[in-house]
Amino acid sequence: MSAVALTGTALTLPARYVSDLPLLAMKYSIRLRTILGTWPDDADFGLPWDRWIRDPKRLTAAIFASAVRAQLEAAPETVQVVSCAATQSGGAITLTASVIVRVAGQTGTLTVTTDPLVRVGAPSFLTVRGA
Repeated sequence: MSAVALTGTALTLPARYVSDLPLLAMKYSIRLRTILGTWPDDADFGLPWDRWIRDPKRLTAAIFASAVRAQLEAAPETVQVVSCAATQSGGAITLTASVIVRVAGQTGTLTVTTDPLVRVGAPSFLTVRGA
């Protein structure tokens, strides 16, 4: 019998157990996609997507990079945020970040990027990949 399991942002059939770096990529993706203040146990979990969408002109690349860096540093598995830089061109903000993480006694690197296709309003959702 087949089932569905989430791995990162893609569906995999048949279901499989997700652990280590792919699981962390999923956890960081959820953290960065969540609207700030809506996580039941932690009011500081997530990004203020709702405010950014309501008033996109107030959002700058520096504010966006700072908010993402704070979320990456707040995750318990983070060892170090190596880089987190954003640039703005017109209505598009592009961000790339690299994070060293530790899971199950092993160290790995996660890369966070924005979707380059979104051009107006708040930044697009972020893609988290492990290496």
